[in-house]
Amino acid sequence: IEAVQEGETITVLEDITFTTGANGSTNGISYTRGASFTLDLNGKTITSNLGNNALRFKIGDGNTVKDTEVTVLIKNGKIVSGSNNWCAISAATADNSGNKLILNLTDLTIEANKAGDFAVKSWAGAVINTNNVDVTSNYAGGFYAVGGEIVLDENSSVAQKGLHTAPYMSYAFGVSSGTGKMTINGGIYSAVPAAASDANNQGASHGGSEGGVMISGGTLIINGGTFSNDNF
Repeated sequence: IEAVQEGETITVLEDITFTTGANGSTNGISYTRGASFTLDLNGKTITSNLGNNALRFKIGDGNTVKDTEVTVLIKNGKIVSGSNNWCAISAATADNSGNKLILNLTDLTIEANKAGDFAVKSWAGAVINTNNVDVTSNYAGGFYAVGGEIVLDENSSVAQKGLHTAPYMSYAFGVSSGTGKMTINGGIYSAVPAAASDANNQGASHGGSEGGVMISGGTLIINGGTFSNDNF
C-alpha cells in the first residue's frame, strides 16, 4: 500500500487476516505517503488483531511528505478490529508537516472489539467523512474527533455495546481537544447500558463513562439523527 500511485485503486480480492504488521509495526495497514487513492474492499473483510490499529493513516510520518493534501477513499466491505487493537481506523498527519488528510468512508461495516477505546479516530490534520458506515463497538466507543474532524451522514450508525471501567470510553461518539470537531447530519446512535456483572473489567461504579456522548473540548454540531435510550 505504501507504493500506491496518485489516483490508483487497490482492490481486495479475498478476505484478509493480518498475521504480520505493516512495515514492522503492529498496524494491519499503515499509509504515510502523499498519494491520493482508493481502497476498494470489494465486498471482502479485513481483520487485524496485532495491536495498535487495523488501518492506520498518518501522512508525513517518518518521511519528507509536507504541505500535501491527500484524499483516501475506503469503500464496500467490512473491517474487523480485534481486542488487542486500539482502533479499526486511525486518521492523522505528522506534527508540523502542514499535511491534510481527507478520509472518505463509504458503504462499510466496522466492528471494534478493544475495550476502552474508539472504533474510528480523527486526529489533528485529518477529516473523516462517512457515507453509509455502520459501526458496532464492543465495550468501547464509536467515532472520536480527537483534534481532527468527523462528518457523519444521515445513513451511518453506531451500536455501542457494554460499559468499560472509567475513565475509558463507552460512548457512541466523542469530541476532544480545542480543534476536535464533529458534525452529525443524521443516522442512528445507541450506547447500551449494562449491569456491572455483564460488563468487561467493570468496577462497582461506572462514573462518567456511562454517557452516549463524551465532550471534553472542541465542537459538536448536531443537525439530525436518532439517539436511543436515556444515555443521551
